[in-house]
Amino acid sequence: MSAGNKVFIAFLYGKILLLEETGIQCKYRIKIEQLIAEMPVYKMIEIISDLIDNAKDAVENELQNERIIKIIAYEDADAIQFEVSNCGEPVSSDYISKCFKKGVSSKGTGRGLGLYNIKQCCKKYSADIVFENRISGNKNWVSFIIKIPKSS
Repeated sequence: MSAGNKVFIAFLYGKILLLEETGIQCKYRIKIEQLIAEMPVYKMIEIISDLIDNAKDAVENELQNERIIKIIAYEDADAIQFEVSNCGEPVSSDYISKCFKKGVSSKGTGRGLGLYNIKQCCKKYSADIVFENRISGNKNWVSFIIKIPKSS
C-alpha cells in the first residue's frame, strides 16, 4: 500500500483485516501518492466503506473459494480512482440501470439508501460512478468504479 493520507490507509487496512477475519479473501492494490481531490477524504472513506460493506454482504453466503473482494485505488494526473469488486453472479442490466435510485435494494424492503447516497455525493463533487459486470479469470466480478477529480 502506498498513499498520501494516513487516515485513509488506516481505514482501508482496518476494513481489510475485518474482511479477512470473516473468511473473505481480500485482494488489493493501492497506489496513491497524494489524496488531494475535490471530494473531502471523509466522504471518500464513507463511499468506499459502503461499497466494501455491500461487497461483503454479497459474498458472505458464497462458497469459500468465491468469497473474494478486490479493492483498487490509484491516481493519474487528473483523478483518483477507486474500484471495489466482488466475485458473484452477473447483475442484470435492468438492476444496474435503477440501483442508484432511492429505495432500490437487492436486500429487501426498507433499504436502498446506500447507493443512492453514494450517487448524490458523486454528483455533488463531480465524480463519476460506474456499476458493471466484468469477466476475469473465468469469474464474474460485480464492480463499482468511482473516478474523483483532483483539486485544481
